[in-house]
Amino acid sequence: MKTNGQSYGLTPLFFVRFVFLEGCATASAKTWQRAFGIFPLDAPNQAARNNCGPQAYVGWAQGHTGWIGFSVDDDASQNIATAWTETLREFYDLWIQGVPLAQCIAFASTSAANIVPFPVPQNKNITINGQNPDTLGYYSYTYTNILTSLIYVVGHSGLTRYGVRTQFDNYYAPPASTK
Repeated sequence: MKTNGQSYGLTPLFFVRFVFLEGCATASAKTWQRAFGIFPLDAPNQAARNNCGPQAYVGWAQGHTGWIGFSVDDDASQNIATAWTETLREFYDLWIQGVPLAQCIAFASTSAANIVPFPVPQNKNITINGQNPDTLGYYSYTYTNILTSLIYVVGHSGLTRYGVRTQFDNYYAPPASTK
């Protein structure tokens, strides 16, 4: 494909504005982000630019323990699973309100702001306190030395629902080998 007289090596078939693959090692290689037609900011010649506008792909650098390490029948498993879905809900609520992606990630990674924060390195040792919404009983689970992961954003980490706030770009940038 040629644009403005310049050739590009890749031409994605479709484009998506925002993707967050919440799974282990989803940003450890270029495969997933490229499947959605999302390319890094510092590689303008990698792919033909699209009419989609600013884009962002969010994924995990490697596998991580996460928080749901209990049996399915265990009350702890249900408490943590419920709290984890609440964290994801808060993340997406902020996104829908127009908060930049970098700030949504920072909020969801902060243990003070959430019952179950993202399993990023600063949450390697953590106590999760909460209240079961069904029984109204309080719980507290301590995690020590868990396997965490960096979270990466390919594209605009300043992406908002309505556009982009470039002052938040280049937060959570992956290494060049995974872009």
